[in-house]
Amino acid sequence: MKKIRYLLIIIILSLAFISNCWAVESVNINLKIYDYGDLLTDEEEKEIKTSIDEYIDEYNFDMVIVTQKDYIGDLRAYGQDFYDYNDFGMGTTKDGILLVLNVDNEGPIAEIVTTGEAIRMYDDSRIDSILTGMSNAKYLGSKAIIMSFIEDSSRFASYGIPSSNKNIHIDKDGNPRPNFPLTTVIVIAIIISTIAIAIMVRKNKMVRKAHDADSYLVKQSVNIYNRSDQFLTTHTSRVNVSSSSSGGRVGGSSISHGSSGRSHGGGGRRL
Repeated sequence: MKKIRYLLIIIILSLAFISNCWAVESVNINLKIYDYGDLLTDEEEKEIKTSIDEYIDEYNFDMVIVTQKDYIGDLRAYGQDFYDYNDFGMGTTKDGILLVLNVDNEGPIAEIVTTGEAIRMYDDSRIDSILTGMSNAKYLGSKAIIMSFIEDSSRFASYGIPSSNKNIHIDKDGNPRPNFPLTTVIVIAIIISTIAIAIMVRKNKMVRKAHDADSYLVKQSVNIYNRSDQFLTTHTSRVNVSSSSSGGRVGGSSISHGSSGRSHGGGGRRL
């Protein structure tokens, strides 16, 4: 009986693994809009694609739109993996923004995913404003929601990097990192050097000169003998320490990671 139970558990876990592997569709990355939820007409898709192309040309950020109908699952994780595993993004840091729009019996739900330099461009405040605009457009249909997303994304990109994210940078792996101004680095180095020198000077003052060897010995406790140390082997262990986590905040942007490990910003809610 136990063997059958273990076998069933293995089968269930295997099916779960396979379903996760198939959860992200492999797509033609040039299309930019993937209407899996069948929320748009062909004409609407063409109009939206034109606006996406204009955005990409103007700001050098990628833009991806995905729709779903009655999707069950984590929309954020789905959007992150869709972006990462289909290799969207501009440049080595995969700069770009993605929208997942899902519609169920309660209405539309939106999830925005930012990557690379787009994490800096769209802080939490801007993401919230974009979502609010989409919410205001929901009564006009899915096309209006998506166009609101594109228009507000373009407007904020035209403003440049928000003040909340001017003190962070995106490293070569696409991770947001805080900047340390040169003056701060110099000040810290001076403070550390001063402390180190003060400690060494203090230790030097505590040393007293001795005139004979007896000063260094505890009388009647000297036991001179031969000692041999055998050096057999050595082993050095190295541990990689990463500042990345499954969540957190850098500058003005909330950060999370998809299953690929890449950093993403963004946010979402029911509209």
